[in-house]
Amino acid sequence: QIPLDVSKKVSKLWEGRSAVLLSATLTDLTTGDFSYVTTSLGFPNEHQTLKTASPFTFATQQRVYITPADRPIVDTVERAQYSFEELVDLINAATGRTLLLFTARAEMDDCVERLRDLQSAGGFPWPLLVQEPGIDKQELIDSFKTDTHSVLVGSKSFFTGIDIPGEALSLVVLAKFPLPKFDVLCRRQIEHWRKRKFPKWYEREALQVFAQSAGRLIRTSGDHGVVAILDQRVTRAGENVFKTAKLGVDALGSGVIRSTEDVRKFLADRS
Repeated sequence: QIPLDVSKKVSKLWEGRSAVLLSATLTDLTTGDFSYVTTSLGFPNEHQTLKTASPFTFATQQRVYITPADRPIVDTVERAQYSFEELVDLINAATGRTLLLFTARAEMDDCVERLRDLQSAGGFPWPLLVQEPGIDKQELIDSFKTDTHSVLVGSKSFFTGIDIPGEALSLVVLAKFPLPKFDVLCRRQIEHWRKRKFPKWYEREALQVFAQSAGRLIRTSGDHGVVAILDQRVTRAGENVFKTAKLGVDALGSGVIRSTEDVRKFLADRS
């Protein structure tokens, strides 16, 4: 059985010792502070927190592309929220150099099939590297770094732990905004943390994953690129994801663009 809260059990880890926790995603993006992580990890009442500024200048190094939602959504996979034509236009604007991320395996497999068909027809010139069973993750990453115009397609395990500085990566694409699966356990977590005075647990979880995935892009002060959100729900004020996505985009501190031509121009001006 998965516990909803481990704070009481892990609180013993901090007794009689000093510890330093360091991460780029310790703060809660719904509040801007450390209260959730210190509570959920059972920190003692006497502790210190420090939030430092990023060494990178996201206002100039990065842009966030948000779909204008005027293109047809993929209709071959249930619950898909992105346009395949828009995706291809963005990859072409970046001349490959793309990390393409999916939250659902069915959407990913469908997209890969479409890209391979397009490639066979001569309409997609970029080498395609795909996270598939039996393929070593690190080998894929190494191949992506070597071929600076390739496209790497992956699912949730590629949202974190990937370090690809330099010209090999200029575009990170999220086919869908990474919301937690709204299952029984998720609903119980929401209820539990609401009682502990964290009413936005669901949003916090989503924003943490979003920040981690967007963080694959700018790895050094010389990097530049675009984080693209193709999920058309983020453009609809009536959707629950709309406000959550806005919090995440605002937290990145980058300008927002809405046309593939602007993506092309931003990347070309810095190539």
